Amino acid sequence: MPLGCGPQGYGGADAPPKGDHIRRQYQNNLSRDMKELNLDASALYRNGILALLLICVALIVHNVFSQNGYLAARRQRKELQGLQQKIQEIKTENDQLDRENHALKSDPAAIERLAREQYGLAKPGEKIYSLPANPATNPSAPKVK
Repeated sequence: MPLGCGPQGYGGADAPPKGDHIRRQYQNNLSRDMKELNLDASALYRNGILALLLICVALIVHNVFSQNGYLAARRQRKELQGLQQKIQEIKTENDQLDRENHALKSDPAAIERLAREQYGLAKPGEKIYSLPANPATNPSAPKVK
């Protein structure tokens, strides 16, 4: 056995347990470093909370105002509803035109009605009276204010 190496380890019976002096030295160095940097736990906690708060605010702003954010999605939903309404109106008009087309192909009364209304045609012996769309006021009548 080497000199000084007994069952108690290096340094004899007076030496601290192995590793204990290293732990104390680390704690002393750490506390000295903390004092040198003037960092305390409350400042670190406060700065950490502030950083998390700023990150949360940035994420909320991004989710609301970004290209695919809440406002854009809301605008797209509104546009979709308008387009769906327009599609429904066009389908209704298309159905009405299909019924009118079918009636003109198969119903002689519908053909006669269309000829009278749009072209002003009449059967032999009939007289057509047409009134102006906007009745003209009598120029000699006094105007009421």
